Amino acid sequence: MSEADIHITIAALIDVYAHPHLIWFHPANGEKRNIITAARLKRMGVPDFAFTLPDGRSAYMEVKTPKGKLNPHQKAFRQRCWDNNVPYALVTNDDDAMAILYEWGALLPVAWRKGRAHGFGRPVENSLSVRNVQSR
Repeated sequence: MSEADIHITIAALIDVYAHPHLIWFHPANGEKRNIITAARLKRMGVPDFAFTLPDGRSAYMEVKTPKGKLNPHQKAFRQRCWDNNVPYALVTNDDDAMAILYEWGALLPVAWRKGRAHGFGRPVENSLSVRNVQSR
């Protein structure tokens, strides 16, 4: 699955399962553009998904393929989030994204059954947000 496919799947799942008070967007970071614009966007380190959670907090999610790596600007953004106790997650698939969004309170309870995202993969205890914080 390509990174674009993961983005599309996550966005579609959010559309179905989002808490009614969740505000979210996906910046248009990808696609083809001239090299100057692409370089400028890359330097900004803008995450793939931005959220205002139902409790009013901001949160951010970066999507990579399993082999993908954060660039230095993305690492700096992640560190700023961690330093300011802002929820941030790096995910490599839709299962992890849904588990983390549920942890953050961004999804309706119907999206979660028996410790697993409804129709999705891993238990919340194994989610990347827990690992990211512990790996600091």
